[in-house]
Amino acid sequence: MSRIARAETARISFATSCRLLLAIAGAASLAACAQSPVGRQ
Repeated sequence: MSRIARAETARISFATSCRLLLAIAGAASLAACAQSPVGRQ
């Protein structure tokens, strides 16, 4: 039982960290596009 709960917790934390990394990467690419002169056109 504890092993299943531990695997579930690891899966949730892994999904959360992946989502955070995707959000950070998306924000960074958006900021780079907004700062570049090509992105403004």
